Amino acid sequence: MSALVLQFRTCAPAPLGACPVCKRAVTRMTNFGRDHWLVCVRDKVRWYIGSNLFSGWREEDPADQGAQWAAVERFRVVEPLRFGRDPTGDQE
Repeated sequence: MSALVLQFRTCAPAPLGACPVCKRAVTRMTNFGRDHWLVCVRDKVRWYIGSNLFSGWREEDPADQGAQWAAVERFRVVEPLRFGRDPTGDQE
């Protein structure tokens, strides 16, 4: 059986935040149709960030999107970290 090699879009140094679980910088994003998801492969989690925010999904091949989605669809869905809020719930 061959290994599946995923090529997620890589973001410039974490412009979209950090993983809600490990708090490390997020560098991977995948699209499913026009929906955008950030992914932490280390923690096997994903979180929805919006739809049609970035135009790149229009140029992606549906088969490539499907392969990427198949690899992350079983990842646990978590709530994103919110900027301006401490993860403990205290206001910064």
